[in-house]
Amino acid sequence: MQYANLDPMTVSFLNVQGLVRLFCSSIAQEHDLFIDATVGNGHDTLFLTQLAQKHNGRVVGFDIQQKAIETTKKKVEGFSNVSLILDSHANFDHYVQPETVALIVYNLGYLPHGEKSITTQKNSTLLSIRLGLELLRSKGGIAIICYSGHPEGLNEIEGLKGFVHTLDSKKFCVTWTEWKNRTLCPSVVLIQRIH
Repeated sequence: MQYANLDPMTVSFLNVQGLVRLFCSSIAQEHDLFIDATVGNGHDTLFLTQLAQKHNGRVVGFDIQQKAIETTKKKVEGFSNVSLILDSHANFDHYVQPETVALIVYNLGYLPHGEKSITTQKNSTLLSIRLGLELLRSKGGIAIICYSGHPEGLNEIEGLKGFVHTLDSKKFCVTWTEWKNRTLCPSVVLIQRIH
């Protein structure tokens, strides 16, 4: 499915992916740079790559697991506008200049169908998001999908809740969405730079 070609008015708010993709589509502009902070199995990377291609932009994806990089590489085969880096999202400021990034997408937790003991961690996630805020261009955004179904996920959520309350409301707009009638449904945190 060509997610980047979806009409924003037809994207559903009934699920996490629909909300994140609508947010991303509303921010994307010509020649933008997008980051997938956690490539995982490549679904978000593929979406961002298609969106970037539509806008003559490019994507940089990060993951600490070689398996995730290899799986994602297969998903985006044939695209020339994507680079995949085997490194932590806590280091992406080593690869990207400040105020140049339109979008950063995080899908926290562990690699689906992978080793569940290897998971994103609260401290490196918060460091990465702090760095990401400095990398955002004017009106750029960060989308974070976070899960409460495992212990480190709960730690990340608590850390994120504390962190987003510290953001200057004159610089950033923060939305936190939860589906309250779905068991263990992930939450979506959307942060947009105002200027």
